Amino acid sequence: PRNWNLADAACFRRCTVDPLLPMAAAILLLSVGATSSSPPAVSAPSLLDALGIEAEVHPTPLHRGRRRLQILTRENTKPLRLHLDFGSLYRETAVPYTTCFQEGAWYRRGFPGPEPPGGPTGVATCPRDSTEWSVAAEQGCWGRCTEADLVTPGGREVIEHVATVIAAEVSQLLAVERVSGNLVFRKSAGNPRIARTREEKGYTVESLCLSDCQTTAFAAVDEAYCSEGVEADAVLSITKPPGFEGVAGSGSACATEARGRPLWLVFSWLERMSQVLVAPCGVGAPDGDCYTKDAEGYFVDNDGKRAVDKWRSLVVHEMFHTLGFSHGKFLHAKSPDGSSKKLIELLPVTDLDGLSDRVWHFRNGTRAYAAAQDFFDCHDGDSPGWQGLPLMGYPSLGRNSHWETRIMRDDVMSYGFNPKGTVSAITLAALEDLGFYLANYSAVGCMAWGYKQGCRFVTTRCGAYPTLPPPAFVYDSPPAEWPPPVPTDPALSLSLCAGPVFWRSQGSDAQTTILRDKCAAGVDPCSYSPNGYSGGRCSVQCYTGGAVNRTDCTREPAGAVVTGGLSEWAGVPKDQWLQWLLLGLVGLGLILLLSCVRDLLCPTGGSVPVLTSLSFALGLTGLSLAAAAVYIGWFDGVFGATIFVGLLGENAAIAFTAFGAGVFALSMLSLVGICLRSPRAMLLSFVLQLGSLVVEFVAAVLVAYWVWSLHDVAADSIQSVSGEGEGRFDGRFGEEILSEVEGVVCRTYQLCCRDPQLDQVQNFTAAAATCMELGEGESDLLTILSDASSPQFCRYISGSSSTAVPSAGTCGWLDGRVIDQEQCQAEFCASGAEGYLTFIEELVAWMQRNALPFGAALSVIVLVQCVALANAWQLRRRFQQEGRELRARKRRKQRRDDRRHDDEIRRRRRREAERLRREEGRAYERTASPVQAAPDSDSTQAPTRTPTRTPTRTPTRTPTRTSTRSRAAGGEYVSPGVARAREARGDKVAMAV
Repeated sequence: PRNWNLADAACFRRCTVDPLLPMAAAILLLSVGATSSSPPAVSAPSLLDALGIEAEVHPTPLHRGRRRLQILTRENTKPLRLHLDFGSLYRETAVPYTTCFQEGAWYRRGFPGPEPPGGPTGVATCPRDSTEWSVAAEQGCWGRCTEADLVTPGGREVIEHVATVIAAEVSQLLAVERVSGNLVFRKSAGNPRIARTREEKGYTVESLCLSDCQTTAFAAVDEAYCSEGVEADAVLSITKPPGFEGVAGSGSACATEARGRPLWLVFSWLERMSQVLVAPCGVGAPDGDCYTKDAEGYFVDNDGKRAVDKWRSLVVHEMFHTLGFSHGKFLHAKSPDGSSKKLIELLPVTDLDGLSDRVWHFRNGTRAYAAAQDFFDCHDGDSPGWQGLPLMGYPSLGRNSHWETRIMRDDVMSYGFNPKGTVSAITLAALEDLGFYLANYSAVGCMAWGYKQGCRFVTTRCGAYPTLPPPAFVYDSPPAEWPPPVPTDPALSLSLCAGPVFWRSQGSDAQTTILRDKCAAGVDPCSYSPNGYSGGRCSVQCYTGGAVNRTDCTREPAGAVVTGGLSEWAGVPKDQWLQWLLLGLVGLGLILLLSCVRDLLCPTGGSVPVLTSLSFALGLTGLSLAAAAVYIGWFDGVFGATIFVGLLGENAAIAFTAFGAGVFALSMLSLVGICLRSPRAMLLSFVLQLGSLVVEFVAAVLVAYWVWSLHDVAADSIQSVSGEGEGRFDGRFGEEILSEVEGVVCRTYQLCCRDPQLDQVQNFTAAAATCMELGEGESDLLTILSDASSPQFCRYISGSSSTAVPSAGTCGWLDGRVIDQEQCQAEFCASGAEGYLTFIEELVAWMQRNALPFGAALSVIVLVQCVALANAWQLRRRFQQEGRELRARKRRKQRRDDRRHDDEIRRRRRREAERLRREEGRAYERTASPVQAAPDSDSTQAPTRTPTRTPTRTPTRTPTRTSTRSRAAGGEYVSPGVARAREARGDKVAMAV
């Protein structure tokens, strides 16, 4: 389609390609019968774009029907068209609390909160001193506008005039690839990471045109830019925030195209302009602050000096920053194939006073390197210490985003006081190295500082000058030892060897102090030997005559200007379906095998031998693990400290000990339950084993889900970078867990891949050195998202709030298995956030490569756990049944015993009763007197005397019975019952009372 763009491509892929890709991949893999171990290369935006890093990305309407350019030429480029936007300088359109129009009003820096502290009477939190910049970048602050901060009508008019004139000059210096149609931006909620940070601080996140530009760069953006667009290659927004002490301006970009070229440029004019009047100077008004227009339409002061000449260096300097002259752009520049250009390299430097540092150098093979060689007359082999052209090392603010002032003092991109900044061929060559621009070298100026001073001047950073008189000098007459073409000037004198006038100005800024203390000839080399006029010669850098032909100023470096490209990062490896299929077959086979031997391993009612064997083996393993961890971690000082604790960390030793002890306790619980045949113990063992199985399952699902979630990065990248996406895990199920898991992975990457050279960087702040220093005008959030070495990088990338760091020994295990640590460290700064995603890619690829053995091993472990689990459950039921049966038998036996006991008691009672009756009868028989017969008259036997009966005590009887004695007729005593029985039989019984 004619209006096809990146968003349409993402939609097409999401709606048509993605649903069919798994099926096509599965058919292809099954038909071929093999799969590659390396991830397939798929087209995807760069990782920076995939995460919404640096700035919002917007499509540019390139010419259709032809391949993407790889080399920029005069034929396929045209001068850069800049559209200037001054909406931020007007009260009606400026972003609230960002520009001062009234003295005493509130202004904010960064994200201190949506409302000023304490209302109208609140106290400002921004320190109006040299620390305000760092406070604003780190946490944000609120301040009060002063008179010097105000945007006045006169100051605004001069700013608009100066910016318009100089922007036209810069447009002629650079050309870009030809485009068709208007430049149209997008309306969105902005970078999801920035949006989340703003939400956390209480801001309302809403969809805006160029949201990040309005919320982080504080640039006013009209809605028309997102509907109608503008006929330009880039938009330059001029803002006027309250000033910083010692800073005149800043420049950055808040929106780029897919390949990184800045599209929305922000130049913050920080120098005071409230005193500027557009009117003839009156009494008491400084001449330099009153401007009127001359015949050509330029603002001039009372001395006739043009305003554009006064601020040209400042405006050009900051505009070059907005166009890409920054450490981040140099570090992350891409080749046409998407690989890193590696324009700069972190290398050691040592000053002659012994101070060591590591600064970034333009490497051999870059256009800036070649231009520097030509300017300094330093070629490979001339000096063993020549490493390339270094960037600035001091101060920290702006470090690595400027030329080193000691080496290139005259260049417009050097740092510090430079009223005559020159746009040099070296600076334009550096911009060409980015791959966005083709430079116009015919418009550059000539520098003097360091000209033809040789390699040692660069390597010592102005600490030494050449000792031999090569063409680095101009002579009043040809020297005998140096034949032509040594430059000569018969009129050579002291006045022609004074160098630029501004070199002799003794400023009080930090760079002037460094020049005075570090350079061999101080701030004015032309006043010292061997540079000044002496002995009929003059250093060529100090010579101001016409004998030296400086046509080399406009010399273009050799070679073509290679364009940038999309990132080579191809996204997370796609699913390797054959591996998952084989893993499924392995799992299915194990399940079938288990079903065949189910009766042996998991019989109905459970198997005591099986569970006993498993518990014994598990207990022995756990005890061995815990004992080894305790011994190695705490008792074996050498091996434990250097190997175990060094590899896994002390916390890992504690974890291994606890895990081994837990496994041993669980196995002992099962054995105790078996020995005691306790269903409760078996139930507890079952619950604990089931819990561990659930934890393993959840962990496996979480890892699989996290890996699957990474596959959406490429598909969602376009929406994410344009601010329409929701972030990588935002809104997903288990968002917090996924973020924490990735946070651990991110901190592992920082731990293992951080370049050790960063620890040797001479840092002038308390914080650890990072790959990127915060540049002037750059958002701290955008810098953090581009710098993997930043302490806050993992928090913003993953959303994790944890700060747990793995053990350093983890890196030793990963090296050679997952990553090449040496290569990872070497590319750490250059790859930025892209290196982190490459780390994830390699980690996931390693998981996929080892999915089969890991899955098979875990499947066996899970099946063993399932066997133990099934036996524990069945034995619990079995022991429960046995317990119920045992209790029933006990109850039946108890009832039988109770009946036998009752019967025995009754028998005992009957025997006792019978015994008592017998005893009573015997007692009666022993105590009763027999009845004597009556005497016969004829008998001669003498009468016998009846013995007197001794009274006896009647035996105690049962209270329910009457104890009486009956005497029978024969003289015997019988019980009443016996007597009644005899009476019933008709016997005559004599009752005795």
